[in-house]
Amino acid sequence: QLDKEEGTILSWIKLPDENGPIGILFDSQTKALFFDPTGKKLTLIRKDAQKSLTYRVPPQKSPWYNIGVTWAPTKISLYLNGEEVGKMP
Repeated sequence: QLDKEEGTILSWIKLPDENGPIGILFDSQTKALFFDPTGKKLTLIRKDAQKSLTYRVPPQKSPWYNIGVTWAPTKISLYLNGEEVGKMP
């Protein structure tokens, strides 16, 4: 259901340490979200528009992060701990 015109994904995740593998948080025909532990970066990809957005995750005391993605026909947004940290058309 990730390829519907509008939607939201919200999840609590425990990010791996710097030696962990690149994680695929989700991947569909039109969008994907990856985590690269070496640079502590989230990368959101909009495949249908060939665009991407990268956000460096700031350190925090807890290893758990609340990550969300919302999308509609005119934009896709990335959220970290309830705050929008990036968007693209």
